[in-house]
Amino acid sequence: TPGRTLFPYTTLFRSRIMGKKQNNAALTVEDVKNLKFEDMDGHELLRPLSTVKGSDQARALNQLSKIRGSLQGLEAVDLENPEKALEAVDLDKVADLIDYVAEHFALDVEEFEKFTSGEGGMSRAFLLTLTYLSLMGE
Repeated sequence: TPGRTLFPYTTLFRSRIMGKKQNNAALTVEDVKNLKFEDMDGHELLRPLSTVKGSDQARALNQLSKIRGSLQGLEAVDLENPEKALEAVDLDKVADLIDYVAEHFALDVEEFEKFTSGEGGMSRAFLLTLTYLSLMGE
C-alpha cells in the first residue's frame, strides 16, 4: 500500500525533525514509527481526512506517484546520515508535491506557509506532506 511504501521516507524526516525526546534522549527508530499524525506539529493545518473525498485523495496520491521514482533510493535510509539519503531525491518534485498539498488540503495556506518557512521548513513540510499522504493510502 502507499502508506507502507512511504515508511522509510517519513522515518527519515521524522528522525531529523523530532531529533530528541522531551527528556533529551535520542529518538529510536521505534519511537519514530510510533509517532501518530495527530501528534505531529502542524497536523492541524491540514484538512481532516474525513472531509477529503476519495477522488481528491486519488489525485493527491497521483501527485505523490510523480516523485516515487526519486524516493526509491531512500528505501534503505541511514538515519545517521540523512543528507546522503537526500542526494537521491528530486527536490523540485518534492517542492511541487508540498505546494500541491498546501493548495488543496491546507485549511489556511498562509499558516501552512508560515509553519513550513525558515530553518527546517523543508523538512517540516516534507514530513507533514508525506505523512498526510500516507494516511490517504491506507
